[in-house]
Amino acid sequence: MKTLRSSLTPVCLLAVAAPALAQRTMTFSIDHASTTLLDPACGGGAPIRASDVLVPATTSGSAEPFNSLTPCIAIPGSGGVGSLALLANAAFEIDALSYGSDAPISPVIRPGAVWFSVDRASRGVVQPSASQPSVRGEWSLGEAAGSVFCDYGIPGLPFVAPFPIGKQLEVVDGNGLANAAGLASPGLGLIEPVGDNVDAFDVGPIGGLVYFSVDSNFVDPCAGLSGSGTGQALGLAPAAILRSNLSGVAPQVWVTAAQLGLDVMGVGTDDIDALAIANQGPGAYNPIDAPFGWVNGGGDMVLFSVRRGSAVIGNPDSLYGQPIQPGDVLMQRLPGGLSPFPAIAIPAEALGLTSSRSANGFACGAGVSYDDLDALDTLDLPVWDCDLDGGEDRLQIAGNNLPDLNHNGVVDDCDPYPPAKIYCSAGTTTHGCTASIGSTGTASASGATTLLLQASQMEGQKTALFFCGINGATNVPWGLASTSFLCVKLPVQRTTATSSGGTSGACDGAITLDFSAYVAAHPGALGAPFAAGDDVWTQAWFRDPPAPKTTNLSNALRFTFTP
Repeated sequence: MKTLRSSLTPVCLLAVAAPALAQRTMTFSIDHASTTLLDPACGGGAPIRASDVLVPATTSGSAEPFNSLTPCIAIPGSGGVGSLALLANAAFEIDALSYGSDAPISPVIRPGAVWFSVDRASRGVVQPSASQPSVRGEWSLGEAAGSVFCDYGIPGLPFVAPFPIGKQLEVVDGNGLANAAGLASPGLGLIEPVGDNVDAFDVGPIGGLVYFSVDSNFVDPCAGLSGSGTGQALGLAPAAILRSNLSGVAPQVWVTAAQLGLDVMGVGTDDIDALAIANQGPGAYNPIDAPFGWVNGGGDMVLFSVRRGSAVIGNPDSLYGQPIQPGDVLMQRLPGGLSPFPAIAIPAEALGLTSSRSANGFACGAGVSYDDLDALDTLDLPVWDCDLDGGEDRLQIAGNNLPDLNHNGVVDDCDPYPPAKIYCSAGTTTHGCTASIGSTGTASASGATTLLLQASQMEGQKTALFFCGINGATNVPWGLASTSFLCVKLPVQRTTATSSGGTSGACDGAITLDFSAYVAAHPGALGAPFAAGDDVWTQAWFRDPPAPKTTNLSNALRFTFTP
């Protein structure tokens, strides 16, 4: 996707406005190698750090189509009241995020209930269909790390080894712009390609308690890069779950590494990389005593993953006795289980990620590597459900059950930037021609994309042009006995006249207009300067001397400006 930072004035959602933020608010963090690091937050705010919890600079606080605005800081990593109270250091990094209110997963998981991100090296399993963005497709463009994906349907729990191969779908994109295949998803306002890495992610209201982990200092064997060392610098285990009440007091350890079955090989040898928590009891951690014990109220759901390079990777999990992978969703070690290590809750394979168990890794670093699940959230309700049928719209779009003609990941009926739509009827010329209007591309207020207007099947070798209005549609006879209708409400702006080309007396005439270039060259044109969400109605006009009023009109088109 194109790298773009809009000059439009952002809507800044400030940190401690948590209660006012909508249910669909998306909070996230980026890692210490991200391009956006130290850029001013929305509205010229403080420099963004890898320890900050961010939120999209949108009115909803959620990812939105074509969003290129720099994110806002929802919870600062350092500072006093309202912050995580970590030390101020640009390199410090939080590695996982939850507010303790994630949806407990049950033996039957709703499709689209598990949302996750992956690191820069992760490539995903080849998907059955290339028609929608997936880890493999986004990785090939250098954009997987800036995206968030959801499951496409997970078999019932518990699993049976060998684990089934599933697939995933991109639900949130880094910058929300179309990729090389013309497909897009609502965006967070990050930089792509190969720019930012979503390192933690949560959907839902910002809570008064923040559960998180911090980064370790060991080297990723695939990338050959060391972590930020935040945990070691702060004297905190990267495999422990920390909790902050945003009071300005330093965070406390909520769950130790040992309680989860981590750091068995020594303190600091494992690193938690993702979190989804349902704290179902009092504030203290209430461990489960059976697989998925939280389903019956028998403890807190604590799901997590471990970073590639953790010592626990390759060791048998305590439920299936299978080698633990960096793409697995894990739960705490099970008392009396098959090993002293964590148990696999959802295997990497079920999410369409690579693992050594399926022998589908890839060459990386000095050897073969496997996908790393980098952020995690579990949801009880769909995030986008335009038709209120209880299904995630993105999955239904991918299954061709809901329309998304402009491929921006939003159902057309609910799209703030709907696809161009043809309306009204064209007239019939004296030679039996019925002119047809159309368009390709998208008009954007920032000039990031281009809209090309097209009209074809016109009378050949006639003077022709497009005219545009900004006040809506109409349907008025063009003249007495004319077969054409004026479909654009007055006043209108006439664009530059040109020849329709083709053959005189035939219906092979056609004209095109780069509308974006026209507006740039005519800053005083009707409606200019345009803003995101502005609608334009347009129609083609051309000479037809024997016809009433000596002219005829095409049908009409309405299009909407994106940011």
